[in-house]
Amino acid sequence: MRPALYFKDEDFRLSFLYGNYVTLTNTSRRDLQRIVEQRLSPLYISIHAIDAVVRRQMLGLRQNDRLLEKIAFLASHGITLHAQIVLCPGYNDGAVLEDTLQQLEGFYPALQSVAVVPVGLTRHRLDLTAVRPVTKEDCSGNRSGH
Repeated sequence: MRPALYFKDEDFRLSFLYGNYVTLTNTSRRDLQRIVEQRLSPLYISIHAIDAVVRRQMLGLRQNDRLLEKIAFLASHGITLHAQIVLCPGYNDGAVLEDTLQQLEGFYPALQSVAVVPVGLTRHRLDLTAVRPVTKEDCSGNRSGH
């Protein structure tokens, strides 16, 4: 097919138009300016974790993608945001989740909602980081050490 027919998962236009969640990992300064200029609001962002080390590990990033700076820029320019945290036990739960939620709280009212959703796993996970499903025990808060 023609290259123009391919869409990337990170396409912020699809976030604005259809509510697709994007991680903003590849979003450039120019892209952020375009979002503001065209008033592409609201946007839906998949956060995973604010902690740069955890985020890099979870998303397979080579360097810090400066997510907080991007959120701050969008929020300061009147872009409404909705966020989701895909909960992956052993990666972004417990203290990491608490820290993420506390840091996101500072972006209200631009950040209108935060949803924590359990990771959905399929059999098509070849060569991906090992992730276990969320259990009832994970959700109850009765696990030892938490």
